[in-house]
Amino acid sequence: MADLYPAQPDPALADAKPVETADRSGEQASLFGTLRHLWPYIWPSDRDDLKMRVVWSMLLLLVAKVATLSVPFTFKWAIDALTGKRQAELNAWIAAQIALAPSLHLNAIDEDWRTYTAVGENPQYSQQNRQAAWWKIALNSPDQLRQRMAFALSQILVVSDTNGTLFNNSRAMANYYDLLVKGAFGNFRQVLEDVTLSPIMGVYLSSLRNGKATFDGRGTLITAADENYAREVMQLFTVGLVQLQPDGTLKLDPAGVPIPTYDNKTITEMAKVFTGFAFASANPNPNFRAEATNYLQPMMLYPAFHDDSLKTIIGGVTLPANQGGAKD
Repeated sequence: MADLYPAQPDPALADAKPVETADRSGEQASLFGTLRHLWPYIWPSDRDDLKMRVVWSMLLLLVAKVATLSVPFTFKWAIDALTGKRQAELNAWIAAQIALAPSLHLNAIDEDWRTYTAVGENPQYSQQNRQAAWWKIALNSPDQLRQRMAFALSQILVVSDTNGTLFNNSRAMANYYDLLVKGAFGNFRQVLEDVTLSPIMGVYLSSLRNGKATFDGRGTLITAADENYAREVMQLFTVGLVQLQPDGTLKLDPAGVPIPTYDNKTITEMAKVFTGFAFASANPNPNFRAEATNYLQPMMLYPAFHDDSLKTIIGGVTLPANQGGAKD
């Protein structure tokens, strides 16, 4: 039903005046007044040190602003570098880098030692020699692309001088790094084999002098093969813990659970593959446990200490019995 009594205007509202906006000139006067009041504290006449801080602060703000404004131009340059003429120049540069002879760290550490250590009171190689050689090559060598690839590989195929034995063998550590330098543009399968046979990796992940399992007369297990390298070569160096789709996303089973790439049984079987390797020796009758150390040559196989049994390794691949450690 329509309202029979139309609403009457509210006297209070009728007398109300529009809210006036603040006067802009008043705001500006207030701002300048505030600055005038604070100026002696911002720029004190008797404090040159504070004035210098203000100057530096303004300069840094200006630099930050310039850096922010330069980002889109930098991205544009990077995109342009991948197209057209710059792409051709980039391809030529890559080809030239691949053609360069590798700068080897073993040579560099020897040079650093001769220059700075051999003339001292205690002419021993140290990690300081190795690190100095690394920095010299990283900053000055012509084969920059190879060296950067080697560095990337070193972050995957890791060894460390935090290990006491390796800390005292800086030349051997440099020689290990050279495996990555030489293999930077090669096949990862070959790099992985070179690393596997390196006595440096053998020390770091305890595959050096890793003998096959032993049993007593009743067939009871006495010692088992070390599983350290077998685990890490899968988990860290290659396939990882879970299966992935081609786009890098997780591969899931019907229940939505990630699918493991291997299990403990696989580790045990893989460990058998890496048995029987120890220091290289020219001795006609080398001793697996007591042969002299040789950290610069790849480990060699001592067949009597290699597990020649049938093995089922990662991916369900079967290695036949009695084919020898090299084929395994």
